[in-house]
Amino acid sequence: MSIFLLLLIALPLIFLLLILFAFIMNKKIGFSMLFLLFMGLVFYIYNSYYTLQPGQSVKIHVGIANEALDPRTELYLVKKDTSELLLTGQKIWTLRDSDLWYDVGEQRISRSKVNEDREIVKEYVDNRSSNDLYISEKGLIARYKGENVFYATSSEPFDFTLTNVGNELVTFTTHVVYR
Repeated sequence: MSIFLLLLIALPLIFLLLILFAFIMNKKIGFSMLFLLFMGLVFYIYNSYYTLQPGQSVKIHVGIANEALDPRTELYLVKKDTSELLLTGQKIWTLRDSDLWYDVGEQRISRSKVNEDREIVKEYVDNRSSNDLYISEKGLIARYKGENVFYATSSEPFDFTLTNVGNELVTFTTHVVYR
């Protein structure tokens, strides 16, 4: 079980206990603040949790990363099942901690390696629909169960669209992190 799922379960329970304690102690200001924090947390959690019917989609807005020297924007996508989810909005998709590049425009998956002469060499990988991630004509198809982090850094704001292209419900959580 991932840390995100544990926090999803534990934090609301902790806040409820704190609210109950503040109510018992008759601390109206403390109760009000805890209640507002709890409602904010519930809104944040349920605003990033989705269940899509076949053919249904959701747009995720991505703003501009901060003014750091090396700004990064990451899309966290935690899928609860192996149903197919189409990701669009990027021409090239890359994963954190992976050397694979999913180029939707060229319909190719490539891997960058450094050879003996210290030159960067591109190696192409088979794009099979049996893979956990593969390229279709419309975008990147995710059929894995679990968590992946996609890099999404851009100098302009844009939108991701996540569409259920399978025949069953798809359930996932997603959020954007600016670093």
